[in-house]
Amino acid sequence: MGSLIERYDKNGNSRWLVKIRKKGYKLVCKTFRRKTDALNFMRDTESDMDRGIFKYYEATKHTIADMINKYEKQYLNVPANDYHRASKNMLDWWKDKIDYLYLSAVTPAILAEQLQVLRNEDIHKGSPNNKNITKRTPATVNRYYAALSVAFSKCYEEYEWISENPMKKVKKLREPKGRTRMLSDEEIKKLLHSCKLNQNPYILPVVCIGLFTGARLNEIMSLTWQDVNFSRETLTYKDTKNGETRTVSLFKPVIPLLIQLKENPPKIKSEYVFPRRDGKAPFSIRKIWNEVRNEALLNDFRFHDLRHSAASFLAMDGANLIEIAEILGHKTLAMVKRYSHLTTEHTLQVLRDMNMNKYKNFDLLNIMQM
Repeated sequence: MGSLIERYDKNGNSRWLVKIRKKGYKLVCKTFRRKTDALNFMRDTESDMDRGIFKYYEATKHTIADMINKYEKQYLNVPANDYHRASKNMLDWWKDKIDYLYLSAVTPAILAEQLQVLRNEDIHKGSPNNKNITKRTPATVNRYYAALSVAFSKCYEEYEWISENPMKKVKKLREPKGRTRMLSDEEIKKLLHSCKLNQNPYILPVVCIGLFTGARLNEIMSLTWQDVNFSRETLTYKDTKNGETRTVSLFKPVIPLLIQLKENPPKIKSEYVFPRRDGKAPFSIRKIWNEVRNEALLNDFRFHDLRHSAASFLAMDGANLIEIAEILGHKTLAMVKRYSHLTTEHTLQVLRDMNMNKYKNFDLLNIMQM
């Protein structure tokens, strides 16, 4: 199987040459400065060969740029939407930093180092004449982490260029507790009024769907007319973050707005409910969203907070965490635990009501003395 040979360079420093021979594989030779690294490589390689997952030669032929380019071409080109554009921007950052690295040379240590570079970079926000310098938040850094990790996963599972996803050995940054910004009744009225006054025909139904179904913006904008069932009054989200399809009830006041869009499309007929001008891809609503949000004077509020509002309404109406997770499209309960105090309040009130109604005629003190 494997052999370890000590050699010396012209300066007299030790170098460790690993040679691994196994039937069905080409001879593997690799040199290390440290004996520990050489032994680890030999052990891991032999283990991968035994399990039939060794991809060393594919990893030596392809770079990070090759992997990202193939992944983008396959998964991020059609249809173009906000999620795909954001993923491309994040992957472009990785290509700018380590595109030259062969996959065989990528280590968790290199990736962890680049995450720190990402965290410490200066970000310029604001107008050209008045830019503020800030840093990326841990949550943003973790999105860059996730974007590259998905590409590595495809590289391992589908392309078979590598033996494992190296991002799995890199720790994400610790994020602060998730925010639960929730709209008050007065804020909802202001927001919907601002949407109604806006000339864009998409913004009112998009905001209503986000507020009353808890859908992500990308899920809403990716809707096609096949996903809208007017007879059952449901929406089906197919292009979801976790890859699973889910169906939710459609908010009744939105139905006539959608019918009007279908019968009188503003620009061109398209399979998408909210298409851009050429009808070939979803419309980008973010600029219009910022306009109506500012007009409604909603401070520190993002479109994603509509999702939090919907979850909070569900919790206060008595939905349990499993039901909330299913409606929002979460695979685990971890993301909806932030609403547990609201469901607890509902449960406590149910118990109080039961005590008041069923046992109001009981004289507990006299019963205990019997």
